[in-house]
Amino acid sequence: MRQPRSERSLRFSDGLTQQTLAEMVGTTRSRVSFFMNGFRKRRFIHYKGGLRVHRGLFTFALQE
Repeated sequence: MRQPRSERSLRFSDGLTQQTLAEMVGTTRSRVSFFMNGFRKRRFIHYKGGLRVHRGLFTFALQE
């Protein structure tokens, strides 16, 4: 049985910028952009209605 969409992803505030993420993890905005584009292409994240992160990204990130 499939989980409801709200349980398969986490929604983040519309005000969360790449610059804010970069400051949180101690890197540059361009590096955040690079990784966010890769995650978007792999469909781990999308931006419609704010940033949504698919729970599968956490599994993917732990394997790398």
